[in-house]
Amino acid sequence: MPQEVNLLSPRHESHEAEEAPVKKKKKTGCYILSTLILLFVVAHAYGVVMIVVGGAQVRGAIREISLEQAVDPVELQVISKEIREGLHTVQSGLGVFFWTRPIPVVGEHYTALYLGTRAGIESLGAVEELLVILEDSFRAINEGRDASGSFDITAEDAAYLAASDEAREEFLRSLSHAAPQLEAAQIHLASASEDLYKITELNLLPEIRSAVDIAYDIMQDVLHGTEILIPIAGSLDTIAGIDDPSDWLILFLNDTELRPGGGFLGVYGLTTINNGLIISLDTSDTYSVDVFVTNEEGYHVNPPDPIREFIGSDNWYFRDANWSPDFKKSAQDATQLLRQETSYAGLPVPDPDGVIGFSTQFVASLLSVTGPIELGGNIYTDKNLAELLEFEVEYGFVDQGIAFDARKDIIDELAQIMVEKLFSLDDPSQYSELFNRVLSGFAEKQIALYSAHEEAQLMYEDAGWAGIIDADAADDTLFIADANLAALKTDPSVQREITYSVEPYVDPQTGEGTYLATASATYVHNGRFDTFTTRYRTYTRFYAPHGSTFVDLEGSLQNDPLFNPGLREDEVTIQDELGLTSFGAFTSIEPGETRTLTVRYIVSPSVRNAIDAGIYELQILKQIGSQKHTLTLDLDFGKKVRSASPSESSEQFGDQAYTIHAVLDENKSFTVEF
Repeated sequence: MPQEVNLLSPRHESHEAEEAPVKKKKKTGCYILSTLILLFVVAHAYGVVMIVVGGAQVRGAIREISLEQAVDPVELQVISKEIREGLHTVQSGLGVFFWTRPIPVVGEHYTALYLGTRAGIESLGAVEELLVILEDSFRAINEGRDASGSFDITAEDAAYLAASDEAREEFLRSLSHAAPQLEAAQIHLASASEDLYKITELNLLPEIRSAVDIAYDIMQDVLHGTEILIPIAGSLDTIAGIDDPSDWLILFLNDTELRPGGGFLGVYGLTTINNGLIISLDTSDTYSVDVFVTNEEGYHVNPPDPIREFIGSDNWYFRDANWSPDFKKSAQDATQLLRQETSYAGLPVPDPDGVIGFSTQFVASLLSVTGPIELGGNIYTDKNLAELLEFEVEYGFVDQGIAFDARKDIIDELAQIMVEKLFSLDDPSQYSELFNRVLSGFAEKQIALYSAHEEAQLMYEDAGWAGIIDADAADDTLFIADANLAALKTDPSVQREITYSVEPYVDPQTGEGTYLATASATYVHNGRFDTFTTRYRTYTRFYAPHGSTFVDLEGSLQNDPLFNPGLREDEVTIQDELGLTSFGAFTSIEPGETRTLTVRYIVSPSVRNAIDAGIYELQILKQIGSQKHTLTLDLDFGKKVRSASPSESSEQFGDQAYTIHAVLDENKSFTVEF
């Protein structure tokens, strides 16, 4: 008799419920695992294919470039885009292998390959922008000579460009419109440079590391080149005199006799540029202009008080024009005084479109590029330029039978030879070095530009070439400006050490809590009395944010020991200028002596507010023409420092003080958060 089955039996129901899910879960797990493995294999196969295809596209595009035959710039742009597309394809393929990054050795080389590909893409983006510029720039040559349109610019083409005013003007005009493309190229290059720098920090095989280092150095040179070209292109019409001749006033800043605007103006020059060619370049002694108004009752310009008091001059002459440490203001004053003195003498009045000032340190750096110059039986090098030139101008001219009024003509001859040598450089490495020297000169405040045309001036200011004082660039500012007043050529013998500290302080006038700033300049006179060196006499101004309140002054003198044997202290002079507050005083340092000039003041309300808000920015500005000074910061805000840039050494972490030792070789910025 068949057994009766109860389909509703609890045992039967539970048995079915237990068996089915277990089998299904096992099968599902196998399917998922198999699918993941398949996807992994397919994805990586796809990645390999993309890398191979992209690499083939890159190689094919490169083969289109013939080293033996000139290629049209338009064709080069097409090839560049093909290479860039190929690198994008390679990059897509590499993205699949991102999981290898944590693997030792393999991961670092993968990262290097990925970053290198990305750097290549960015570099080609820059190349395409630059090719657009070159295509436009050389069109003038091709149109003028009925050339083939190739990118092969021959010596004959260059000669034609130099000889034809029309072609050269068109060439320069096209370059003057290139600023947008240069700025776009600079963005690409900066991104590529950043990626290459990241690669240099990886632990790579020596052969790969060496190749990356070379690529990074080349990238830095190209990037520096664009940094120079952008402001030049934006102001080329003014610089090169494209539509109308451009006149420039040249200020030779003698930094061995430091003045606030860079150095004593013993020599000046006037040059006219038309269609990119220097039409004239004449230099002269500033005294040859000042003599027209010296002791003339009908001419008088009130000088700055320290010039009257410590030099004894009741008139403000062209040679003392650069009293302002802001080059724009100094250049404007120099132009105005030159115009007034020549006008008074009934001479043609210059009306320069711009002013360029540079120190002897900058000229010496150019000699390291051009090589030595032999002149008048002397060989001038980057090592002896200042000393040898000073001797020839002050004493050597006598032995050579040169008239006193013509003793500075040697500077004009040197300038002419140097210009010729700079324009005849034929080694690409020399141009690279020249770019670096010029950029360093601007950064280290050994050269500065001013344009009477607002648009060009803004370009110089944006590039950091204008030598201006930007009072709003940070919460706090310290700027110390020296003025050598009748101390011969003593500055090279005087070492300076700058210190700046901030600490909590209770204002005795109001009883409110605030902060006290202490700024010091220590002068170490390492020289001795000789032909060019004497006691150092300086009128020094400490610039601080507007609204800073003076507390006290130490180390000042009313005059040097010859005129002030009792060593009576000077009083501070407080002025509002350049959007800042300055505290000025005189001091004197004997050879072999060390003296410190110190100013204490309550920080401005804006600085106090920044500190109270928990983030503080400080800029320490370097004087034009000054040497590299040591700098020490000791900032204590009564709060624990959370982070700072640049960072302190690790043993100084975790306290309330931010202490930094640095070299003031250019303007410096510091940020502290608490």
